[in-house]
Amino acid sequence: MLQVALSCLLLIGVLDLDFYLGTPILDERVFSLALGLALAQSFSGYWRVLPIILGAVTFLYYDSFIDPYSRVTWAYNMMVLWIPLVLFGIWRLAGKTFAIVVGLFLLYGYFGNLVPKPFKAYPLEPFDLSIFLAADNTAMLGISMNIVCTVVFCFLLLGSALKCSNVIYLINNYIKRVFKDPAKISVCSSMLFGSVSGSAVSNVVSTGQITIPLMISAGYSRVRACAIEAVASTGGQIMPPVMGAAAFLMASILGMSYTDIAIAGIIPALIVYGYILLAVHLTRSNTRTVPADNKHLTWPNIREMLGETGANTSSIMLLAAGVGLVIGVLDQTGLAFNLATILANIGQNSQFLLLVLTAIICIVLGMGMPTTTAYLIVAILVAPALIKVGINPLSAHFFVLYFSVISMLTPPVALSCLAAANIGKADPLRVSLYSLLYAAPIIILPFLFVYIPALLLVF
Repeated sequence: MLQVALSCLLLIGVLDLDFYLGTPILDERVFSLALGLALAQSFSGYWRVLPIILGAVTFLYYDSFIDPYSRVTWAYNMMVLWIPLVLFGIWRLAGKTFAIVVGLFLLYGYFGNLVPKPFKAYPLEPFDLSIFLAADNTAMLGISMNIVCTVVFCFLLLGSALKCSNVIYLINNYIKRVFKDPAKISVCSSMLFGSVSGSAVSNVVSTGQITIPLMISAGYSRVRACAIEAVASTGGQIMPPVMGAAAFLMASILGMSYTDIAIAGIIPALIVYGYILLAVHLTRSNTRTVPADNKHLTWPNIREMLGETGANTSSIMLLAAGVGLVIGVLDQTGLAFNLATILANIGQNSQFLLLVLTAIICIVLGMGMPTTTAYLIVAILVAPALIKVGINPLSAHFFVLYFSVISMLTPPVALSCLAAANIGKADPLRVSLYSLLYAAPIIILPFLFVYIPALLLVF
């Protein structure tokens, strides 16, 4: 029920019905975050009411927060509670890794003035910083939350509609008739799902339940079957038109049109999947073909569609709130500027060394995070350093995007490989190492983006 309510609330915001109702612009974000916290299995029983109460208080008194003379003190002070609630929600939903990353950034915001130079932060009052992070429209309720509540939600709704109406299933069935080979079926279907899902892990879990046993039954080893599924699902994050929502984030950050971003990503994505299909074709042996199933198109169940969209959006929304907290800390402490300056100084001596360091930072920061979240962080932290030394902005952002994607496959975390190995009952480390062989273009192409921008149709 709450999932459907969240979808309906976001639809109100997307259709601008709140404007006609005369409500403030941030209301749908606040209530959506409250419902997202309640939905994300972070709280159980009556504790689920806590974020909803906090959302109601924020809704009723948000206007008064802007004017210090009409401010309701107790309601204003309650805004601080958003931070521990979001942190706890991320811990329960996304695991410890991202929660620890957000927590470390918050600690830096509170105590960064004690850190030695060049990373010393501006001294900030902890309470004032907490209020800023929770209430300002450049922090928790800022760009990341806005994108999730609008663009990402719309495409998740579209994806759910296609899934509930069996359109994606019929396309997948057509792929079966064309390719026959279960590994190629896995690559194409996972590419299709991965582009709209926004999460490589959820894609592995959803499509891998079918494709991994299918490949194993056709004669593929467990490790190879899991590796192929992990790479194909992860690669969906770089496949236009949706690119796992990264295209919309990149367009917003660079101030470019979504169409230009999607067109720029076509050639690299085709190279990646062409390589994967070729590698699968050349390495297959003793495998059998699989027949296509007969299933007819059905009309979508509207309630199921809205419920699934609400559940998917709530998880991404919590992660977006965490990213918003990180962005707020970077903005207030000057850390982003300091890091960009240090990397830019390195780049003055060796651009290739700067690219290698940037790739390592992207992989480390991306470990344990969904691709969309990882890209947002590195795009704000690292990409400005690349642009500062003269690299084309589009090339710089595609560079950090691709290495954020590959972090889903690299040890020791390798969440996509871990999810696939769990389904196929294989060794996660072997799956991770094997998947990197199939994902070689995702590692090589980012460097070519910098030295050959024409790959992104930049002339």
